[in-house]
Amino acid sequence: IMGLLSPVVMLGSGFLCWYRGFKPAKLFLVGVTAFPLGAVVQILSDKHGLPDGSPLYLSLRAGCAVTAILVSLALISRMRHMRRAKQQAEKARDESERRFRAVFDQTFEFMGLLDPAGRFLEINKTALQAIPAKKQDIVGKYFWDDALWHDSARDEDSLRRHMEHAARGGLARFQIQSQANGREERHLDFSLKPVLDAAGQVALIICEARDV
Repeated sequence: IMGLLSPVVMLGSGFLCWYRGFKPAKLFLVGVTAFPLGAVVQILSDKHGLPDGSPLYLSLRAGCAVTAILVSLALISRMRHMRRAKQQAEKARDESERRFRAVFDQTFEFMGLLDPAGRFLEINKTALQAIPAKKQDIVGKYFWDDALWHDSARDEDSLRRHMEHAARGGLARFQIQSQANGREERHLDFSLKPVLDAAGQVALIICEARDV
């Protein structure tokens, strides 16, 4: 039964791929069809006693050869198609990253991306220059840590509460007055906006601040 079903399944799969627009599937269909046709001719030749070496007698071997060649060509074409698709995806990803950086790093506002726990995933150049700090010194730290925006424990507690509110899906807006680490005094207008995933869970938090 499996021997009878296998060609049917292979033909059905090949036809479905061809119907969906994958052109190399035609080679696969021809190759898979060649083998059973060769087998049928071989059975008929044995039944009717055709002489050895006749074209019909050799049809089974010919069917196997055609199947191997065409299926191999179909696989090669498939691999090329996958490689082109990967290259196009990488190019699109690089272009998307370039556009993101162009907006993210050139804005006049302080911006960062946080995970739901409040850790920095990204921070833009404007914020880094204002702190001042290097990106590797900030990424991975908590939003309320290291006196980045505040100079008192009270401010730290307030930032933590706002962060927890955003992590639950709420929009947080607040202002703080900071002169952290001896830097010039700033009045910062903050917003923490959650970004939800397909399941409705908070995936990222966009942190924005303006020096007012």
